[in-house]
Amino acid sequence: MAKKDDTILIADESGVYMLKSSVWKQHATKIEDKAAIGVVDELTRFGTYIAYIPPEFAVGFGTCCTLVNLKLILQS
Repeated sequence: MAKKDDTILIADESGVYMLKSSVWKQHATKIEDKAAIGVVDELTRFGTYIAYIPPEFAVGFGTCCTLVNLKLILQS
């Protein structure tokens, strides 16, 4: 059986972009900061599918970001 290569579509003001999981998994930076992991754990524990994390809560990320909980989305 072929290995699954999920695709993420990203839409913003400039257009729609496609990102294959084989690419983002290869180039991703694993988060090690415990405060950052705590923010994500808290959101995912409450069943968050997607969330904007503003700079004042983006501890350990260095900037604001958007959390996309693929694990929960793909299970649904």
